[in-house]
Amino acid sequence: MSAEHNERQVLAARALENERRVTTVRLISLGLMAISQDVIGDLSGAAPDDDAIRGAAIAIYILFAITAFVAVRRVTPTPRRVRVMPLVATTFDVGFIAAMDWVDIQHGTLELEGTVILLALILSYSLLRYGLESLLYATALAIVTFTAALVGSGGFAWTRWSFVAFGFVACATLLGFTRQAVRRAFVDLKRRESLSRLVAPKVVDEILAGREGRLQPARREVTVLFADIRDFTSYSESRAPEDVLRFLDDYFGRMTQVVQGHDGSVNKFIGDGLMALWGAPAAIDDHATRAVKAALDMRKVMAEINAYREADGEPPLQIGIGVHTGEVAAGMLGGSGQSEYSVIGDAVNLASRIEGLTKEHGAGILVSDATWALLDGRFAGERIGEVVVKGRRGRVVIHALTEDAPPAPAGA
Repeated sequence: MSAEHNERQVLAARALENERRVTTVRLISLGLMAISQDVIGDLSGAAPDDDAIRGAAIAIYILFAITAFVAVRRVTPTPRRVRVMPLVATTFDVGFIAAMDWVDIQHGTLELEGTVILLALILSYSLLRYGLESLLYATALAIVTFTAALVGSGGFAWTRWSFVAFGFVACATLLGFTRQAVRRAFVDLKRRESLSRLVAPKVVDEILAGREGRLQPARREVTVLFADIRDFTSYSESRAPEDVLRFLDDYFGRMTQVVQGHDGSVNKFIGDGLMALWGAPAAIDDHATRAVKAALDMRKVMAEINAYREADGEPPLQIGIGVHTGEVAAGMLGGSGQSEYSVIGDAVNLASRIEGLTKEHGAGILVSDATWALLDGRFAGERIGEVVVKGRRGRVVIHALTEDAPPAPAGA
């Protein structure tokens, strides 16, 4: 399914929820009108005259209101259904007002102010509905019904008619703009929620501002970070699956905050590991520096997690982090059915291999020489030397990261 189709389905579901609200308001309005006309009318001596047509119209409308209330809670949302239902409901709503006006005209008791208020109420329902056609249809029916009531009462005047008709048009225009703004805000919110799982908040803002081109396939220089919990398999074997998932949910949540706090993007979770990017989809000049700062903060967060674990009698866990900078092919992959932003290239594989070397070399954070060269001496570390990496012919120079900055010279 395409993104556009998904958007229509989400809006249809929301429109059906709103139609349920309309049916509730309709029943409440009926109850209030009954109090106004029967209870208060009897007490004030101004109750409407009994009339067979009036009684039949009220009975039909009550039956419709109850049926609509039940029906919209049993159907499933589809774009076609949520377009048709408001048109049918509006026909019954305005038809009931027209029937009441006709009876009042026969008795010479028509009050146009009530007609205008009820028509405006029906018109306001369109704010919650899916299609623009429901607003146009309700506006047209409101003008026609008011015109018929004005002519039937013998009080038609162009100034009087135009004042109310133009008022309906102005109200419909305002409702249309408001409806569009609410719909756009809702769609943007859903997009933001989806994109926030993929990229940092700053990047989400740029994408929603119209720069979706950042997600198109392109060659980019990025810094890739892989983090993995050491010996997690043996740890998880001795615990209930739900406890393992609960821990990973908390762990990934904390680490994602760290990555996004340094303007990075968590690209994917792989078992108990994660892969993060800097430099894609949004280009960042100091992507290597940001990635290394994130790696150091991730180590601090892991220390905080272990402090809580030790307080509960749980053994501490260690993480290994590998960082590498290089060129990748980045973009959306997977087609319209299911897609994700991904990066492909030797740089990704090498970052993963470097992370795998952390246990072998007894280091928490290892960075490649390519990344180290971009740090401009802002971090302290130890050059491990050339190592053999599985799947590569040549050797790779790696460094073990130790501190945020080089130690100060003696006597400083």
